[in-house]
Amino acid sequence: MTNASPMVQLKLESTNQKAELDFHADAIDARPRNVHSKILYAVRDPNTRPWTYRRPRQPNDPHPTDTGGKNELREVEIRDGRFYNKKALHSGSRGKDLDDPNLLTLDSSGFELVQVPEFNEVSLSLEDFYGGHRVQNEYYPVVVDVVKKHTGAAHAKILSHVVRNAKMMDQKNLPVEPEKDQAHGVFGYAQSIHSDYTKSTALTSFKEAASYPDERHYRSGRFAVLCLWKSICKEPIKNDPLCLLDGRSLVKDDSISGDVFGYGFQTSVYRLDTRNAHQHRWYYFPHMKSDEAIIFKHHDSDPTCRSGNAFHTSFTDPLASPETANTRQSIDLRVLCYFPDHTPNTCPEVGPKPTDEECAQVLAEAITEMARKIHLNLGKWPGLKTKWVVEQVRKGGADAIEAIIQNAVGDEERIFELNDKDDAFKNMVATMLRQNKLFEKALKQSVSQMS
Repeated sequence: MTNASPMVQLKLESTNQKAELDFHADAIDARPRNVHSKILYAVRDPNTRPWTYRRPRQPNDPHPTDTGGKNELREVEIRDGRFYNKKALHSGSRGKDLDDPNLLTLDSSGFELVQVPEFNEVSLSLEDFYGGHRVQNEYYPVVVDVVKKHTGAAHAKILSHVVRNAKMMDQKNLPVEPEKDQAHGVFGYAQSIHSDYTKSTALTSFKEAASYPDERHYRSGRFAVLCLWKSICKEPIKNDPLCLLDGRSLVKDDSISGDVFGYGFQTSVYRLDTRNAHQHRWYYFPHMKSDEAIIFKHHDSDPTCRSGNAFHTSFTDPLASPETANTRQSIDLRVLCYFPDHTPNTCPEVGPKPTDEECAQVLAEAITEMARKIHLNLGKWPGLKTKWVVEQVRKGGADAIEAIIQNAVGDEERIFELNDKDDAFKNMVATMLRQNKLFEKALKQSVSQMS
């Protein structure tokens, strides 16, 4: 018998009921704003595993082209999620029937529209999302609170974020200025249906996090990898919105594993097979405002959940005017959520809980790995001080390396969960970096590959 820690649905009791039913009611028309648009499916080919390059290919890359695998554009109906979810909330079941096809929540469809604080409530400007460390320091905690509130998670960790802006991309959806745009996590819009995590990559993220200081206490129960997606500018999203597949309409074995190659990374994703497109139900939320966000699933470790992930893609809104619609500027934040009270346990075995020293060793190795790839991840060094790090390495000497170590353990961008740790733990990590000559060697080798 499952005693699930629920992905909390839109609450309808007491004051929450009125708040949810009134949630941007002014933006909900008497008739649904359904549209028809073409979106890109994959075609299953037993001889080819799909691939995509988000960077220029190199001579030693395994593929001869930027993309591979068969694709098919299919015209689909994309339904107005605002209208149908409100209809479900006003129905006889008052939003409690998870099999109601109109109900769009994390527990039912695998995605949900929620309210979030305005940026001015957290003192962030649009420019802050394109550089600096304020997103990590000031917005990550806000997102963690929002996700925990709407899911009931006991703990949440943000894995990464990406800002999207088509004007910063060229015709191949690659950064116009790779060193600048990729450094700050600026990408184009997803142009094919996908899910960012496979079961394997989600399990890897869970296992890797299990050795970090704050996550080592959450090793059993249930976990989920979610995404919070929202606009970062004041204007409502008029074009290139996000559409999502109702997970209850997904047919078994519709997923196709594929590979994505980026600057300094390779990962696996799911593409969506076109063979059952006629059964798929697609939704979007028209004209999303800056105080709204979609939370959707990438992976849920509970095998009994109705929707384990939410396939998604951007699409062209045929009702939007290109002349008046502003360029969409949005942010995706990938969040690892923990539900330790869930029974039975659905988390993978990760061994005994690590000690402080073992956690420090993991972080020292992670910092060394970042140093090894600094020429591929320009701007990713904590504090966005990559150019300063390069200058220190080229200057040489023990003082320069020590300055880099202190910058790393200071962890201004919360990359390693070190910024709020006590001095004793930070010193433990710093000592390991000093004693491990691989750190200094990695820095020098990486910088030598930069012009």
